[in-house]
Amino acid sequence: MRRYKFTMVVVLSLLTVLPSWAGAVTLRHVLSVYADEKDVGLNQPMGIACSDEARFAVADTGNKRVLLFKFDGSALSLLQNIKLGELPDPVKVAFDRKGGLVVFDAKARRLAQVSAEGKFVRYIEPTGMPDDKTIIPKSFSLDPEGRIYLLDIFGARVLVLDAEGKFLRQVRFPENYEFISDILVTPKGAILAADSAASELYKASPEENQLKVLNSDLEKSQVRFPVAIGLDERNFIYLLDKHSGSVAVLGPDGSLQEHKLAEGWTEGALWYPAGICVNDYGRAFISDTDNNRVQVFEMVR
Repeated sequence: MRRYKFTMVVVLSLLTVLPSWAGAVTLRHVLSVYADEKDVGLNQPMGIACSDEARFAVADTGNKRVLLFKFDGSALSLLQNIKLGELPDPVKVAFDRKGGLVVFDAKARRLAQVSAEGKFVRYIEPTGMPDDKTIIPKSFSLDPEGRIYLLDIFGARVLVLDAEGKFLRQVRFPENYEFISDILVTPKGAILAADSAASELYKASPEENQLKVLNSDLEKSQVRFPVAIGLDERNFIYLLDKHSGSVAVLGPDGSLQEHKLAEGWTEGALWYPAGICVNDYGRAFISDTDNNRVQVFEMVR
């Protein structure tokens, strides 16, 4: 099959299904993106984000840029190539309510707002902190109202900020945590957190002020090193396992249902992936970091 600049590759892996009670689902590989419109190859892509408008954005970290694409199920187009001096090391992205992006830069350890036109707007600085103002962010997530959930590994907490960065509340890490690397806020405001070193998934409801283990039966042999979280419309959780190159699918209660994908270099396989998102069109997007590509999967039920 012909490859073009965005490297469309069709159906090379069909994955096992979930139990029938969960609603059978298959992930089908349909697309791999290796380069931009000028054939500049992706280099260590990290975070990835989806929007309702069939857009997805990827932090092309090795190239110090963010790429914004649109994929409608048949055609792929590059909308923006965003390379800004204020973002020397972009590693995570999210779409905001204005059609722009919020980007976390690992070198600067700061969040930045980028306009819908791809222009730098401002850094988002936490303000109104009630206690320890020392913050070392690792990741972040946005809720549907635009609130910012900032993963602070120094303060062992998730800071909840309004869209301007003003402090609202904080959620403490659980006891005996090891290294929490990513968070995701559900549409109803619950916080999910992945502990890479402990191979645990934590959760806090909107009313709770501390994360708790979601499923105490989840074992390290089942999920070796989770680094990113995706969520579908059924509240099924897609836990990206970096060290096994797979995706662990968990039920809403955190129970392990199935593993998807495997490590490798062929289309549909992963090699030390770093980011995952699921959109409302039934597609999963994975930044396949050490294969220097983004892969798109259709979720077929």
